[in-house]
Amino acid sequence: MPHSEDKQVIIDAGANVGLATLYFLSRMPNAIIYCIEPDPDNFTFLQKNLQAYISSGKVIPVMAGLYGEDRLMSLKGSHLKYNSVITDINESNSAKVKCYSISALLKIFNIDKSDLFKMDIEGAEENIFRSDVSWLTVVSSVLIEFHSKRIEEICWEKLRAQKFDHIFNSVRKNTSVFYFKKHAS
Repeated sequence: MPHSEDKQVIIDAGANVGLATLYFLSRMPNAIIYCIEPDPDNFTFLQKNLQAYISSGKVIPVMAGLYGEDRLMSLKGSHLKYNSVITDINESNSAKVKCYSISALLKIFNIDKSDLFKMDIEGAEENIFRSDVSWLTVVSSVLIEFHSKRIEEICWEKLRAQKFDHIFNSVRKNTSVFYFKKHAS
């Protein structure tokens, strides 16, 4: 990411414990970052790791998930805390998590633009990109980790239709991270 002194609005969906947010703040120190994380344990660590930025108003932590619609879902945990999955399977020992559509999230927090939308949400991208993607009109760039080839194809189709260009990607093992930027009009 290039360094910028401009005020940026970033949405870090799947913020985990806040490490990407710390990186973004090192590159864009005047940014306001909305950290979306559904896992309660990760969210606790995120708040601890970002406490100074939360106190200053630079980081807005949101304990929720993103999905194609607003609804209560289950969080299926994993021994690897970085890849808990939102599911509609109701298991008795699973945490319940409020999920928002991206349009609803933007409205709740009065976000009218996002310079960067980072999305690492363990497969929920598919449901989001199969739903209403009008939220892409207020997004300038997207950094997304794809969790399957099918999800990658769905997202590429919607991003291309919204005039996003593929800028670069990094593929290693089972991880594919892609960066897209909207055409300058």
